Amino acid sequence: MGLRSARSGSCIPRVSASQQMTRWGHWLDKHYVTSKGGIVAFTRALSRELGPHNICVNTLAPGLIQTEGTHANSDRRAAARDRAIESRALKRDGYPAELIGALIFLAAGDSDFVTGQTIVVDGGSINT
Repeated sequence: MGLRSARSGSCIPRVSASQQMTRWGHWLDKHYVTSKGGIVAFTRALSRELGPHNICVNTLAPGLIQTEGTHANSDRRAAARDRAIESRALKRDGYPAELIGALIFLAAGDSDFVTGQTIVVDGGSINT
């Protein structure tokens, strides 16, 4: 059964917290910034389309999170990791388990009046 058939539910696309760059751009990452901005716009548009069916659509935007992928490319990611930690209010790495609370909030009934939003989980990055 799809969400429309159920007449309620949640849809949570994921985009990295670098979607914040869509506000000011970054000349080396035009394609990346464009794709993130597209997901944010898609989330807003889909929330308007599915809202009448009582379906909430929100985006989760994690910052740089330590995963198998980041560890596999640690030589390429070292500088990005250092920049990410420096830009954060919480001066440490982020881990996948730290995204679970935001995902549960978005998927559960506590967020039934939250739609079209991007929830950033990035340790308080100021994106400098």
